[in-house]
Amino acid sequence: SSIVSFIVAAFLHIWPYLLVTIPLAVAVNLSGASRYINRAFQARPLVAIFLATAVGAFSPFCSCGVIPVIAALLMSGVPLAPVMSFWIASPSMDPEAFFLSVSTIGWELAVWRLVSTLILSLSAGFVTHFIVERGWLGQQILRRRRTISVQSTWTLLKRGWQRLKRGLLSLPTLRLGVGKPVLAARAVCCDASASGVRMGDSRPMTSTTLAPASGCGTGRGAGCGDNCGPTEGSSCSGNIASFRRRLLDETGNAILMVTKFMALAFFLEALITLYIPTEWIAGLLGRQNPWAIVTAALLGVPVYTSNLAALPMVSGLLAQGMNPAAALAFLIAGPTTTLPAMSAVWGLTSRRVFALYVSFSLVGAVALGYLYSWVA
Repeated sequence: SSIVSFIVAAFLHIWPYLLVTIPLAVAVNLSGASRYINRAFQARPLVAIFLATAVGAFSPFCSCGVIPVIAALLMSGVPLAPVMSFWIASPSMDPEAFFLSVSTIGWELAVWRLVSTLILSLSAGFVTHFIVERGWLGQQILRRRRTISVQSTWTLLKRGWQRLKRGLLSLPTLRLGVGKPVLAARAVCCDASASGVRMGDSRPMTSTTLAPASGCGTGRGAGCGDNCGPTEGSSCSGNIASFRRRLLDETGNAILMVTKFMALAFFLEALITLYIPTEWIAGLLGRQNPWAIVTAALLGVPVYTSNLAALPMVSGLLAQGMNPAAALAFLIAGPTTTLPAMSAVWGLTSRRVFALYVSFSLVGAVALGYLYSWVA
């Protein structure tokens, strides 16, 4: 019952983000606007990375709560480089975490943690941009394969969603007038490749489908000819109902997919929070050994839960003689690479993106920990 209560409370915390970010991302993808977003970010990639880091540093997302936002950004056509910067920065530091750090571990470590987070986030964005430009990540970004173990459960949920969708579609359709279709109608009447990929498709989502490179010039099978622009008497002008049907279908599939992996993440977090004793963690982190920094970074992956739990524990270990560099490594690696968050990322992204995400956190935490030990 404690685990169920924990999972329900966690979903109640992130549910507003799911209801806002996922439908918006799907609408942007289906309307074809994702290609304009992608072009805007690609035109100034360095500015986008700095902006994403700044926004992430002030956003109050934890390592699990940031996952739906990341999925929505990628589905909306935002390139991986600024998304990676936001991904690292958001759970690592925000104003509340900074002042809590000052009160528990002191000004020096708190400032080092803040600066280290900014360095790691910017570095992750620049390295990701370089890797993407070289084509080393391939075309696959988000995965759309379903796991057999949860297929039956989510099939039942999808049936309920389909019934709700049919009820919504029975509402009167708004007619916009001949010759004045909106962007959504233009995207629906054109080739399917111009409006993104279906969330329920078994094919993996690629960077091409996330941000379509071409507009709606094909018009195959839609009766639009070679030009999908608004023309008098065009058959595209009355397709609002079709767009609404696709929007509901894709939104339902996307929310179910994200919720599935978030449920697994929250289950693991509940096990860690409720059943791993703090004394066991303190015993490992409190030891003085040559590998204290590496041990702290690796230990931060499975056992770190939140700043409220970790900072007082680290403060007590520092009072007992813990290496401050090891404490810094633990506080850098822990928030971004918790085991619950990793389980969600593993199910949502490609293996290469997952490896990149984990590598940035672990390698960066160890490197910055040793830097602190040499400088401080």
